[in-house]
Amino acid sequence: MNLKEKGLSAYCAHCVVWNSLLPIEWFGYPLYVYDLPRKPEDPCKIFIFKDHSKVSNEYFIKLDQT
Repeated sequence: MNLKEKGLSAYCAHCVVWNSLLPIEWFGYPLYVYDLPRKPEDPCKIFIFKDHSKVSNEYFIKLDQT
């Protein structure tokens, strides 16, 4: 996940910042987990975890790379 990718919608960045990055800072876990599209025409995927401890460490690593 790279928020600097060419063709990535500003809305995609908004979702990740407000629903993942900031909630991790505030609460220690994301509200939603995103799989951003690889191409502008691809859909984004949003995952909701009832148990926040089940969010994969890989997601946190991807966010650190933004």
